[in-house]
Amino acid sequence: MLGGVISDRNMNEIKAALAGAKGKEHTLIFSAKEVRSLLNTIVNQNQRIERFEKKIANHIAQPRKMVPEGWKLVLVEPTDEMHVAARDWSTVKYGKAIGLDASEGCYKAMLEAAPKFEEDKQ
Repeated sequence: MLGGVISDRNMNEIKAALAGAKGKEHTLIFSAKEVRSLLNTIVNQNQRIERFEKKIANHIAQPRKMVPEGWKLVLVEPTDEMHVAARDWSTVKYGKAIGLDASEGCYKAMLEAAPKFEEDKQ
């Protein structure tokens, strides 16, 4: 039932007509009150969808808002690209590439030593 205007019997007739249409044209007759009810239902559903989409967009954007100035979210485990960057930096800085163990150990030590974010200080 849509907004209390279209009866279950009428709704079943509409469903049956639409199911049987399969490429054919059918004429369905609605009163002005039923059309208004259908349009109001569609508008209300569209408004609910828009509100839901805004909530999702806000939820997705929230982590970015939560990262304070000067902070950066990083992975707990370094990626291959991060290991390569560490190796390349070491080669440029010291003329010697560091290995995977050194890169991983250094990364984990830095994460462990990094300050912990406390919301109430912000």
